[in-house]
Order: sequence, then structure tokens, then C-alpha cells
Amino acid sequence: MDKWLRNPNVVRIIALTLGILLWGVVHLDEQQSKPVPLASNTTTSQEFENISIVMSGLDESKYQLAGVEPMNVRLRVRGSSSAIKKINTEISKVLLDLSTVKSGDQAIKLTHTGFPSGLSVEIIPPSVIVRIEEKLTKEMPVAISLKGKPKDGFVAGTPIIQPNRVFVTVPESKLDNVEVIRGEINITDASETVSKQIKLTAYDKNGSKVDAVIDPSVVNLEVPITEPSKLMTIQVQLKGTPADGFSLVKTEQTPLEITVYGKQALLDELEFYDGLTIDVTGLSTDKVIELDIPLRTDISRVEPSKVEVKLTIVPSEQKTFEQMKVVITGLNDQHTAEFVDPLSGAIDVTVEGAPEVVAGVKAEGIDAIIDVTNLPVGRHEVPVVYSFPSFVKIAEEVQRTATIEIKEVEVEDVVVE
Repeated sequence: MDKWLRNPNVVRIIALTLGILLWGVVHLDEQQSKPVPLASNTTTSQEFENISIVMSGLDESKYQLAGVEPMNVRLRVRGSSSAIKKINTEISKVLLDLSTVKSGDQAIKLTHTGFPSGLSVEIIPPSVIVRIEEKLTKEMPVAISLKGKPKDGFVAGTPIIQPNRVFVTVPESKLDNVEVIRGEINITDASETVSKQIKLTAYDKNGSKVDAVIDPSVVNLEVPITEPSKLMTIQVQLKGTPADGFSLVKTEQTPLEITVYGKQALLDELEFYDGLTIDVTGLSTDKVIELDIPLRTDISRVEPSKVEVKLTIVPSEQKTFEQMKVVITGLNDQHTAEFVDPLSGAIDVTVEGAPEVVAGVKAEGIDAIIDVTNLPVGRHEVPVVYSFPSFVKIAEEVQRTATIEIKEVEVEDVVVE
């Protein structure tokens, strides 16, 4: 051993070996003294408040969502920080599926979608109370409101609506609230028929709008704009008498009514339209006469503008009613009247007309009248005025005047004691 140690080469080798070992020990201590880096994927949690719920699946043709409680929820998310940071609010959502709901209140579990994998998502609360109303439908008539007034001198007629009934769908709780389905059309200064498509709206009894589905929601509307008019009977007067031995048995008029256009004030006064006259003097045969209907003041037109009258003439017959009482009218309380001629105050009255007409005439249908209004005391000859049924006449030989004596009423003397 001593011999080796004395050898310089051996000493060198030992020194080199010790140096290498010392370097290794020092280098290992340096490596062990360096800090170890922390792991980047440690588990953590985070809460999100007031998260809106995304609803889908409701059959809106049958149901309406009346309420959701609560409307917002809270989320508790657990997982790695890196995963939590990847949450995208445009993709990550809380869902409420309404595809299986029925009418009434019900609890429905919430779900979520779009969150990064590896996260635990807790929805607080996990379910919500949903109130669903069934939609009901009823058929209703359409009402029209006219806005404004037509041009002066014109009037609006009854609106023509197509269709005039529609179907209204609302939640069950609002069905009785719908009072009327109404549309509006403007006729300001209109002078001709206004035609338009109009949108309909549902209203309650207070005139407030009701949110409803109307089918169809648009209807065709036509509002006639015309001059004021009135349907009236047209009256044709006859004058004169047919030829001797002949009588008018009937008249046939076409048309019986006409539409008269003009100022409303005048139309309101008129009950019938007259002003037409036919002279039957001397007629012995049937005749058809066409007349133009004259326009009165403040009447702009009539429809139709002509009237046709057919006159039927036949040989006449006579019928006599004996001793018919003459009626006195117009006599005041201070006077009395006595008949001089006829002394009895009764006359024979003969009527003439078509056989079928005369056969139906009764005595009570004929009156003989004299009017003594304002006649003074004394004897007077006054005309007898006869009243008799249509299509007959008084025969020529019938007495036409009567003589009467008007006297003062005698007042007895009153003795005062």
C-alpha cells in the first residue's frame, strides 16, 4: 500500500477520482435546491347569478305561456380553472323544454347545454313552475267604423264586408274579454264607392285592444258612397171621366216605387212622390200611357225615370141608393140649419161604374156633404159634395145642390126673482 501511495501516477488517479465525486455531490445539491413548479389544472368552482332561461318547444297554436317562476336562475360550476375560463355565454345556456306541457301549472326540470367538457354544472333551482293556458277559438262578426264624412251632399251606405265573420283565438282566460272585432276605414270627402282591404283588431267592452289571433286578419271592405236617397211609392193622379156609358175599372202601374235622390231634408219630408196626372176624359177603350217622372226642386234624379200606366175601360152600369141623408158640416153653436130642398134632408144617389165595381159598392161607402162654414143667417143654396169609392162616379142626374135656412138659436127668457 505504501509503495502505491509513493507512486506519483496512483496519487494522480486518486485525486482525479475524488474531484469527480465532489463535483457530482455539489451539482446534485443544486438540482435538489431548485423549486418544483405547481400543477396548472387544480379543481375550483365559480357561481353565476341571474342567468336567463331559454325556452323552446311550446305549441303556440294550442297554448300560451302565462308565466314562469323564477325567470332567472343561478349556476354553480366546478372544474379546472382553464375549463371555466372557456365558458362562452353565447353557447352555454340553461334550457326549458315546453314540448310536453299541458294546460295549468306544472314543474319542469331545467337542462343545460354548450358548457366545456369536464365541468360539473349545477342549476339552482333545478326546476321551475310553468303556467300554461290553452288557446280557444270562437267565431265573431266583423264591425266597421267609418272615419270622417263623405263629400257634402253624399251619404255612406251600409258597408259590404267579405268575409263578414272571422275566427278569434285567445287564451282561455281572455276569451270572454273579446267584445268586438273591428276595422276602420276613412271616407273623408268621398264622392264614390270606397273599396279597401282593412286590418282587424280585437277590443274589449271598454274599447281597449285585446291581444288575439284573428283569422283572417284582413278583410275586403266596400262602402257605397251615394247621394241621399229614399225608396218611395209613386202616385199617379187621374182626372176627368171616361166617355158616357164607360167607366175605368182598374189601373196597372209599373213601377209602383222609385228611388229618389236629393237633399236629405226634403227626402225626410216626403212620404210619397207625386206630380204625375193622367186625363181619362172621353176614354172608351183600354189605353197604355208612359209618363216621364218630373224632378222636383232639390231632387237630382229618380230611378227609374219613367212610369207606365195601363188603363182598363169597360161599359158601365148604374146603381141607386135611395134617401141618403145629407150631412151638414161647419155649423156653429149660435145657429141652426133647416133643409128647404130637399125638405127631408135626404136624396137619392146613383153611382156609375164597371159592373164588377158597382156590385161591391155599399151605402155606407158613400157620403153626401154640405159645408155651411161662415154662412150668415138666411137661406142659402150650397153644393153637395159626394164622397164615393174609387173607380165609380156620381150619375149626372143626381142632385148637386141643397137649399137650407140658417137661423139664430132661440134663447128662452130667464126670470130673475
